[in-house]
Formats: sequence, structure tokens, C-alpha cells
Amino acid sequence: MEHYLENYRVNFSTHQFFTIEYRLRREDGEYRWILDTGMPRFNMNRSFAGYIGSCIDISDRKQVETQIQNSLEEKEVLLKGIHHRVKSNLHVISNLLDLQSDYIGSPRVQELFADSQNRIQTMALIHEQLYQSKDLGQIDFSEYIHTLMDNLFCSYSRG
Repeated sequence: MEHYLENYRVNFSTHQFFTIEYRLRREDGEYRWILDTGMPRFNMNRSFAGYIGSCIDISDRKQVETQIQNSLEEKEVLLKGIHHRVKSNLHVISNLLDLQSDYIGSPRVQELFADSQNRIQTMALIHEQLYQSKDLGQIDFSEYIHTLMDNLFCSYSRG
């Protein structure tokens, strides 16, 4: 509360506009969030006359913000778990294809296995790009293509 009082004091002494959010405890013991705004008011002779402002109960908004934040944190934990599982499963599939290809004599079937591995690696790359993207609507496509081309170049130059 001291922070808010200090903010009031500074703004009052400098006659500046202010917006402050704080909690108040009502007489019944319930806490409520308040959005307090004030605009300085001056007399005709330009002397400071006080503030015109408002205090709005924003408790419902704060409660919804907290619920949204908690939901986002839960989803982030869930996404991390899904990412780990998908990444791990793609790695296992790729390794199984690699191990199984050691027992194949046919060059055509070997080629099919290598193609399958490349497809798995491409899916893993897409998955990693999506996971690392800060905004799923804005994926750095040029970086993805560059990484994909490097990956494909290395894959096909081995064979």
C-alpha cells in the first residue's frame, strides 16, 4: 500500500495525471481491486485546484485475468509434455527404421527406408519449428526452409 500512497504523493505534488491499480479491504473483510485515475484540475489563474477522477471496481476483471493466466500456464506445461513425447516418438521411429535398414538387402527397399527416415526428420523439424515459435501465426518460414534444405542435403549426401 505504501507504493500506492507514494505514487499519489508524487503525482499530487507534481500535478500529473495518474492511473493506479490497488486492492482495498471492504468493511465486510472482502478484498476488491480498484482502478483509480485522476486528471489534474487548474483554476482560471492556473493554480492547482485538485483532481477529477474515478475509482472503478475491477475485481471481476482481475479474477478473469488470474484464471486466464493459470489456464495459460497449465497449457504451457501440457504443450511441453506433448512436445517431448512427439519428439521422442519421432526419434524412436527414425532409429527403428535405421536399425531395421541394416537387415535389408534390396537397394530399392533401402531407398524406401531412407526416404521414410527423411520424412520423419522433416516432421520432427516442422514440429520443432512450431514448438520454438513464439507466435504460431508467425513462423519464420525462411529459417525453416534453410534448415530443411540443410537437413535434406546432409541426408542425401550420406547415401
